[in-house]
Amino acid sequence: MAENKNDDGKSYNPFVMDSIPKFTGDDVTYSSAKWVQDLDDNAEIFGWNQQQKLIIARRCLSGTAELWLRTEKPLKTFDELKAALIKEFPETVNSKKMHEMMSRRKKLPNETYYQYMLVMKDLGKRAKFPHYVSIQYIIDGIHDYESNKIMFYGVTTYPVLREKLNLYESCKEKTKDAKLRDKSVRPRTQEPEVKSVVKRCYKCGEQGHVASSCSRGIKCFKCNEFGHIGKECKMAAISHNRGACGGRSDVKFKRPDRRSMFVHYACDGDSCQCQCQHRIMLNVNNHGSVINKSVKCVRINEFIVNGLIDTGSDLNLIKFELFTKLNCEYQPDKILLTGLGSCQVFSVGKFDTDLVIDHHKYRINFYIVPTNTIPYDVILGQSFLVNTITVIDKGSVEVRPQSYDESYQHSICLSSSLTDNNPCVQDIINNYKPHKIKEAPIKLKIVLKDDIPVTQRPRRLAIAEEKVVNQQIGE
Repeated sequence: MAENKNDDGKSYNPFVMDSIPKFTGDDVTYSSAKWVQDLDDNAEIFGWNQQQKLIIARRCLSGTAELWLRTEKPLKTFDELKAALIKEFPETVNSKKMHEMMSRRKKLPNETYYQYMLVMKDLGKRAKFPHYVSIQYIIDGIHDYESNKIMFYGVTTYPVLREKLNLYESCKEKTKDAKLRDKSVRPRTQEPEVKSVVKRCYKCGEQGHVASSCSRGIKCFKCNEFGHIGKECKMAAISHNRGACGGRSDVKFKRPDRRSMFVHYACDGDSCQCQCQHRIMLNVNNHGSVINKSVKCVRINEFIVNGLIDTGSDLNLIKFELFTKLNCEYQPDKILLTGLGSCQVFSVGKFDTDLVIDHHKYRINFYIVPTNTIPYDVILGQSFLVNTITVIDKGSVEVRPQSYDESYQHSICLSSSLTDNNPCVQDIINNYKPHKIKEAPIKLKIVLKDDIPVTQRPRRLAIAEEKVVNQQIGE
């Protein structure tokens, strides 16, 4: 290896400068002051003079720093280069950016824990952070469960942290080897048996073949016949029409278990002679279902009966049995009433009467229907409810007239014309003389902190004090 000698006779190895890192000016972790300090330390060790330091410094500049040197005037001494370099690339430390940088910096997979600690230590040293702050960032940058990193908490010095990192690294290696051994020794799990899939035809619904090989064609699952599907089935429509006229049908229809004011099956007297004697009634005729329904006690003439508040009914209905007890005249009016399932019934007539609900009297028009057609004596529909205020809450019903005002119930008399005791009360007030009974032995001295005037809000005076004030005002 070739060696050069300077004027002082000291040997100089040109390859020694390779030990000095390149300075680019772009690396925020390696400042210009740090680079100059490294260069001075190496020059002191190897005995470089100022000219050699200048040559090595110029050769160690790269990137942005090298481009900057080309644009500057020639710097003939190392001190001039050093001063210009530090001025151009000052060591400005932004604490916020350094905190963000250290919080984002995590341990890389290709570096050891000791290398990671040294990198973070250098960042913390440059930012002038306390050791415990940098150590906390080092611990947070390790990807692992907090329960596994519990051994690091409480460490405040780097030597102790290095010992903990060595112990932690050895534990991780042992855990990794144990997992590999368990994986190699673990018996192979038996693969679940694949159950045979039963073939089923989606056209006819039978098993053993698929739709592409079905010879019977599509099947209707309403009438169980082939050649059409359910929505095109004519037998279902015919059976439905027969059921509407009271005839028998092979297709069974289930009625919804909900209340209705009309419960008979529809019968057209002109076109269909219905021979059935037993009419099918809905579950609403069961008096046990009155619970949780909108039922009110109403009074018609001298009779108190249960009335159903039905917001889905257009008319007010009353049983023929109850109408006969009222001894009222009615006007014959045969109209067709329709309920759930297209059930139909004809009214007998209609009449007007007075009805009392919650101590309020109403004039109402009723339609008379056969006794067995509705489960309640009275059904109040929309023709009555539109003229009232009705509140229904969890089965309880409150009915009030539209002109009803609740403030009348809570009116209070705030004035009275009784003034017999006024002279006596006035004499007591005028003849009152306060007597001093006790004297408080405590006296306090008010010490003011400043010269700002102390003001007190006006208050009501006693009767004796008020007389004194009035006397002073009069004088």
